[in-house]
Amino acid sequence: MDGRRLAAGLAAGLVACLTAACAPSAPTPPATTATGPHTVTQTSGTISSVADGDTFTMIASNGTKTKVRVLGIDAPEMAEYGNPAQCGAAAAKAAMQAMLPQGTAVTIVTDPVSDQMDVYGRVLAYATTAKVPDVGLHQLQAGLAEAWVPSGQPHNTRWAQYSAAAKAAKAARTGSWATCPSLGR
Repeated sequence: MDGRRLAAGLAAGLVACLTAACAPSAPTPPATTATGPHTVTQTSGTISSVADGDTFTMIASNGTKTKVRVLGIDAPEMAEYGNPAQCGAAAAKAAMQAMLPQGTAVTIVTDPVSDQMDVYGRVLAYATTAKVPDVGLHQLQAGLAEAWVPSGQPHNTRWAQYSAAAKAAKAARTGSWATCPSLGR
């Protein structure tokens, strides 16, 4: 099976998982609306772990694990595959861990104009907790990530807000901008 068909199969399986089989067994089902070229899906769970400044794993109430890449941001990469950590990676991950400690209730929602899954099989979504209304925006305002969309993809619906927050943090040399020439890409 070639990579495109595999990615398409994974995406179809994820959408089915998020809209039906993997939905939490809470009294209210995940909200699904068609507001653009993609169906917007919302689901909830609890944090299992944080991988870095823009990626975490959540567990739905039925036990299904979902790896989530926060949509619209790019944080510096941690050390992996023999490559050193990028400037600001440790601070970005620490902030995510502080916002999303294990067991924290989290709600994720996809974007109507953005892909719902990346090439690594992670769900692309915005994240919200009781204490943090927008995890991605928080990382941008704290100067720990850059606003970002993949090359060739349309800007997500929060792009203007995210881009403005990133520019303001960079101009004020907030967070890792004080010592890093770039964050993420």
